[in-house]
Amino acid sequence: MTRFAKKETCPSSHTLSGYASDALPPLARRTADAHLRACDFCAAEVRLLARAVAPAGSTAEAADVPPLPLALRLFAESRLAEVNAPSSVKVAA
Repeated sequence: MTRFAKKETCPSSHTLSGYASDALPPLARRTADAHLRACDFCAAEVRLLARAVAPAGSTAEAADVPPLPLALRLFAESRLAEVNAPSSVKVAA
């Protein structure tokens, strides 16, 4: 069973945030596209980041998505912080 976690080969959260906000240059976007097709964790992170960076009502799709419950958002942010922490300070799960 594959562990649902960020790997060393995954793009940084900063890169994925740029992807979610459509701010990456074309080559970086294509590289991220290829990675996201193969990595469920990063695809989920991009969906979470897209909700955080998209202006309210910016697209019809965004308007159809209910707000993320606070407890779930806080949990996701804490997990992402653990995953993105330098290996010397990672919290054991």
